[in-house]
Amino acid sequence: MFEITQTNAHILYTLSHPNQNRLSLLQFKQTLVDKLTRLSILTKTEARQPGRPATSLIERFTGNKHLIRHSPNHTNCEYCGKGSGSRKRTNFFCIRCSSHPHLHPKNCFEQFHLEANIEL
Repeated sequence: MFEITQTNAHILYTLSHPNQNRLSLLQFKQTLVDKLTRLSILTKTEARQPGRPATSLIERFTGNKHLIRHSPNHTNCEYCGKGSGSRKRTNFFCIRCSSHPHLHPKNCFEQFHLEANIEL
């Protein structure tokens, strides 16, 4: 079944790149394996840290019907509060992600589930 999926993906790739130098099926598969390998490396953590586990990229981008819920606790936003140097707190979180990331409902919730922040 995975072979059929790869072939169908290659067909869609060739249809979406009609006038460009296209990859052969073998090159396409090698590129796919390379990118999936890089994606799996990004989902692994180096050391187990206390607290909830990080939400994997695969979980973030699959259509598992993310839902936002209100919490009485204020916690740093996983999207805009990371690396900004200032605390940006929110009391909303995603109930479908295993780590229940806290996110601002207006912009951060959607962006967190749409952006990978990796080059594929």
